[in-house]
Amino acid sequence: MDELFFHVPTRILFGLGTAARAGQTVAALGSHALLVTDAILHEEKGTSGIEEYLARAGVSAIVFDALGPESTSSAIERATEIGRVSHAQVVIGLGGIRSLSAAKCIARMIPASKRLDDYFEQPGSENEPALPYIEIPTTCRNPFMLTDGSLVVDARNRHAQVLRVGKRADWVIMDPALTLSLSARYTVTTMMDTLLSAIEAYFSRKSTFLSDSLCLRSIGIITSIMDDLFDHPENAELRLRASEAGLLTALSLTMSGQGVGSAIAYAVNGRCMIPKSIVAAVMIPHVLDLAMQAQPKKVDRIGNVLGEEIYGKPLKEFSVRVVDAVRQRMSLLRLPMRLKDFDLELADIAELASIAYSLQGSDRGSEHMTVDELSILVKQAF
Repeated sequence: MDELFFHVPTRILFGLGTAARAGQTVAALGSHALLVTDAILHEEKGTSGIEEYLARAGVSAIVFDALGPESTSSAIERATEIGRVSHAQVVIGLGGIRSLSAAKCIARMIPASKRLDDYFEQPGSENEPALPYIEIPTTCRNPFMLTDGSLVVDARNRHAQVLRVGKRADWVIMDPALTLSLSARYTVTTMMDTLLSAIEAYFSRKSTFLSDSLCLRSIGIITSIMDDLFDHPENAELRLRASEAGLLTALSLTMSGQGVGSAIAYAVNGRCMIPKSIVAAVMIPHVLDLAMQAQPKKVDRIGNVLGEEIYGKPLKEFSVRVVDAVRQRMSLLRLPMRLKDFDLELADIAELASIAYSLQGSDRGSEHMTVDELSILVKQAF
């Protein structure tokens, strides 16, 4: 690393109970809002609290909830038209990565003349018009939280892409209490997703001393609380720590980037509609295997965070122990260990590798792999 540039224009409000300030935050930006959220979250009344806070602040909100695991870019186009017709002045994203990514795109597109397809061809510019965007995650993570990236599945072929729309969140309100409704199992998989992002950002070719510190702190938090959170999902303090790890990772990704493990997870998620967080958990040991070969000294530092004893141990032996420790945690938490556990076919490997290859170009992570190399990695994870 020759130099460090660190700039986060997004305002961040973090802590238990901070969702109650959503109304006044939005009201300062506009009185007509488009609330973009997950279908299941709306069905289970998970949006009612935010809607109440908005109403109290005098903000009228139209809810767009036609987003789910199968949603593609066409849903974003529909929501954009609704926002235009309703004269929305501010966009709110509430939910997981898919909904938050959609909301960011919608905030960019409502006042612009472009269609979403235009951003598949060319990144957007920060100088283009956009509505204010407020992001409210309901899981402990979003790797695109503080960047202009958005995860979108192309309706034409179900290929996942990370679009650069030139728009960042104006505010992020991260209230760990909003994650309390999630099951213990799903919460742990989102933590494993955070863990993969933190590991990849740590080994990124763009990593800095600052991003490394943030990543190591995130990795340490996740590995220290994951088992306890699985046993005590109602514990708000543990939920707070998990969200801290997610925020630290998001901060690191403003300087660094994700890698091949996330690219494969996004590819599988978009093409096969398998939750990205679960696929991410499968990829962690394989990413660590690659890192062990390329940067063993950095694996050494992760081992210190995990609490693995290293004194008097050969570095190669120690690195293997780190990978084994992660696999053991996955087994204890009863997480899938192989891609074949998702009913994928061997015939899918070539297409998934091709999609993952194109996703590598959308981030600034570790060294790129060829399609053939990615095919081998997918087979190893299979």
